[in-house]
Amino acid sequence: MAAYNGLGLSRAEILRRIQDVFQAFLEDLMNDSFMTFHTLKRATSAMTFDCDALTLTHGGEKRAIKMACPEAHEQLPHGIMYTGMWLVLQIAHQLLLEDKTVTQRELYYLHPFFTTQQEADECILDVSGLLCVPRECLNIVGGVKGYFSGRLCYRSADKQWIDCSLDGASGRPISRELLRLESEDMISDAQYIIVVEKEGIFNRLGEDLFFNRVPCILVTGKGFPDLATRIFVKKLRDTLRVPVLGLCDCNPFGLSILLSFKFGSARMPLDSVAYGTSVDMHWIGLRPLDTASLELPDIVHTKFSKHDTRRLQSLVAHPFVQMDAAYRAEVQHWMKHPLKIELEALHTKGFGFITEYLEAQVMARNYI
Repeated sequence: MAAYNGLGLSRAEILRRIQDVFQAFLEDLMNDSFMTFHTLKRATSAMTFDCDALTLTHGGEKRAIKMACPEAHEQLPHGIMYTGMWLVLQIAHQLLLEDKTVTQRELYYLHPFFTTQQEADECILDVSGLLCVPRECLNIVGGVKGYFSGRLCYRSADKQWIDCSLDGASGRPISRELLRLESEDMISDAQYIIVVEKEGIFNRLGEDLFFNRVPCILVTGKGFPDLATRIFVKKLRDTLRVPVLGLCDCNPFGLSILLSFKFGSARMPLDSVAYGTSVDMHWIGLRPLDTASLELPDIVHTKFSKHDTRRLQSLVAHPFVQMDAAYRAEVQHWMKHPLKIELEALHTKGFGFITEYLEAQVMARNYI
C-alpha cells in the first residue's frame, strides 16, 4: 500500500508491475508450485477510521488467492478467481500496450470463462488490489449508470451552454464529459445537492419539478453508486459549496449506500483514495426514528431478511456509526425493531406526497 502513488503512476510502471507478476509466476512454476496472489482485502474490516478527519482509509491488509486443487471442492471459488485474475492481467497488459480502453461490460464479453458480470467485476477489483492501482489505471472503466437533473447549466465541449432543468423527468446521464468539467464551466443557483437511491423516486421528483420548489440538483446512482456518480457528486459539492443530502430506503442497505458516498467504497479502496470521492453527505430520510410520524400503513413495514440482518451487524460495527450519536441511535432502533420501509411506501399517502415530504424535511433542516 505504501508504494501506491495515486494516478501519478506512469503506464510503463503499471506494465512493469504486470510483467513482474508473470515473472514471479514462471519462477514458481519452475519450482513445481503455483504462486499465490496477495491482493488488498476489500472489506470494511480492512479500513482504518480517522476520528478527527472523519475519513476511512485502507490499512493495507491483504488476502491470499490460490489456485484450486481439483479434489478440494471448497477451494473451487478461489480457483475461479485465480484463473479470472490471470485473464484480467493479460487483457490489461494488452490494453496498456495498445493504449486502448474497455468497459467492465465489454471485458465480460471478451472471454467465455466469465459466467456472470459479477465474476468479471470481482476479478478486475482483485487485480487492482494486487497491483495497488485504481481500476482505471488498467484501462478498464465502469459504464454510465448515474443520472442527474435540476438547477445546473454547463458548458459542453463545443462551447454551448446546456440547461439541465429542461431535460425532463428522467434527467441526463453522468457522462465522462461532465467529469472533466472545470468550475468555470458550471453555473448553478442550487442550494442543495440531493442524492436519491431509487431511480423511480428520482423520476417522480423530476416530474414534480422538485428542483424548482427547492433549488437543487437531483442525482441518482440507481442503487449502490458507481465511481462516476461519486466523482460527479464530489465535483458538484466542491464547486457549489452547498449541503449534500441523501434520500434512501429505510433499511441497512439504504444507509450503506449513503455511507459509500460519505466515506468511499470498501470494495474499491484505491479508487476512493485516488479520486477523493468522499463527500460530507447528510441523511435526510427515510430514517427509522422519523417513520412513526409518517403514520404509514402496517403493510409497508417488512421484516428484515437474513441479508438485512448481516448488513445491520456490519453497520453496528462501522466506526462512524459507533462515534456519531445520531447515527448510532437510528441503527439501534433497527436492532430493536428490525423492520424496513422502501421509499415507494410513501406513495400510499398519494403520488405527490414524496415531494411534499422531502420539501418539508429540507425546509426544516431535518437531516443528520
